[in-house]
Amino acid sequence: MVVRVVVRIVIDTNVIVAGLRSKRGVSYQLLTALPRSPLEPCVSVALVLEYEAVLKRPGVVPLTHQHIDTFVDSICYMAHHTDIHYLWRPFLADAQDDMVLEVAFNARATIISYNLADFAGSDSLGVLAMTPADMFRTLLSEGWLP
Repeated sequence: MVVRVVVRIVIDTNVIVAGLRSKRGVSYQLLTALPRSPLEPCVSVALVLEYEAVLKRPGVVPLTHQHIDTFVDSICYMAHHTDIHYLWRPFLADAQDDMVLEVAFNARATIISYNLADFAGSDSLGVLAMTPADMFRTLLSEGWLP
């Protein structure tokens, strides 16, 4: 019997923007590793709408709206879809960060973000936040990526 390791993550919008703006960074490597890694992105309807809204702002990423839609659809296809309940908000300083935290809390996932300070205190809810580089290093060290 083969046991499949699944690592649930919630990808903060800043990581997606960075990954779609440049093929040189670890965000791009993390995004392209999703289909062949144990990572399972977790999303909510509100988070997907945020992805679309931010990515479609003029000049944010060098992609057409059609390519953005295809990318977001692919994330949704791979993702664990999570309901959010707004049970303990506000918790963080920014409501958008609360939304990311709520998805992570309900999905029992790790937050991947460049803005770890935005998620200060999330560990008190049992939610770990880490940078894309830290997650990528973990994937490599555990042998989950070639």
